[in-house]
Amino acid sequence: MHHREKLRSAIKWVFMVGMLCGGIMFGLILHFWETSPTVPDVISGRVIPQFDKLHGRYVYLTKMQDCSLFILLLLGVICVFSCGVIDFRLKKLTAQSKAGAPS
Repeated sequence: MHHREKLRSAIKWVFMVGMLCGGIMFGLILHFWETSPTVPDVISGRVIPQFDKLHGRYVYLTKMQDCSLFILLLLGVICVFSCGVIDFRLKKLTAQSKAGAPS
């Protein structure tokens, strides 16, 4: 497989993983907004506030729930950034091949 085709394929896969992370994060946020308490619950560990923009209130998450949202956000950002880097490399290869091609 040609190098440019590999890069195009990589962009597609990395982008899909990034979108999957974003979709899972969005679904979890909606789930947490609907199921989490609106007052801190020390016994269950739900003490980390998160603003519920849908209902205009705060809900309280566990440390694990908060960390899972952060990790999904971080993975999504890394995937989008990686797509940009791969795309830049692909454009650079294309420009080099056009410059080196005989007219």
